[in-house]
Amino acid sequence: MAAAQHVKIKAPTAYYDILKVSPGATQSQIKTAYYKQSFIYHPDKNPGSKEATQRFSEISEAYTVLGNISLRRKYDRGILSQSDIRSAGRPSSKETTSRSTGSQQFFLSIQTLHKYGKLKLYMLNNTRFLHLSLYTGAVM
Repeated sequence: MAAAQHVKIKAPTAYYDILKVSPGATQSQIKTAYYKQSFIYHPDKNPGSKEATQRFSEISEAYTVLGNISLRRKYDRGILSQSDIRSAGRPSSKETTSRSTGSQQFFLSIQTLHKYGKLKLYMLNNTRFLHLSLYTGAVM
């Protein structure tokens, strides 16, 4: 059986360039950059644009690698193989951070509350306000 072929993907910093972050960026900065770039170039926002679709694909691949700590290390060392990329899915929260900070836990809690309709975001005079519904449905 042949060994996995290790290839350098484009320039050594190509994935960082695609996401517009430095090689010293934190996992959080990489994730933020990915969301910003993918929002701009998402095919649903640019129907029929082959350029946007290609750019979105590049952004997704860059995040697949840089958003995963072990793949990022391989990439930085120049030993990432195409099979590593193909076998990787989107990074999970465990892969994107080595440990969660208090603020990350807070934002995960906020996202969960929003998902279940317990949280609403309001804008008033360019200021964001959060409204938390504590109604549990219990009858007293």
